[in-house]
Amino acid sequence: VLYVGALDARKDPLALRRAWRAVRAAGIDVDLVVAGTPGAQAPAAMKGARLVGHVTVDELVDLYSAAACLLFPTRYEGFGLPALEAMACGCPVVAYHNSSLPELVGDAAVLVDDGDVRALGRAALAVVGDEEEAARLRRLGLQRARGFTWRRTARRTIAVYERLLSSR
Repeated sequence: VLYVGALDARKDPLALRRAWRAVRAAGIDVDLVVAGTPGAQAPAAMKGARLVGHVTVDELVDLYSAAACLLFPTRYEGFGLPALEAMACGCPVVAYHNSSLPELVGDAAVLVDDGDVRALGRAALAVVGDEEEAARLRRLGLQRARGFTWRRTARRTIAVYERLLSSR
């Protein structure tokens, strides 16, 4: 199970740890790998996790590609880049249903009610413990991620500017 990002309060590291432990308690022996900068809560809250710190882009791709799922219990995201990166690498995503994440992932991830740690753990278990569900999410995630390219973003931004300028 992978987490990518800083471990600060809004990323809910306690929920991350509890959800990971719920998967392990069900008898599935998976590690929690945390890639990113540890925040003030990290040392005590993440006991037993593998904190790998800052990683290169190539290492990050390898981590996403090898992970059973990205567990992403953030309480707020402006965009949610780790979720998009995970989908682009074929890594299933389990996250809270909040901020930009529903629009970003669509039906290509498992989203649970914001702050519902038990549901987060159940969802992670459902993905990690069911290869068919994981494969379905991988397929949908790869398909969804293809829609997010810099070229498409540039074209759509230019189109907005052109519409605005033509309406003057």
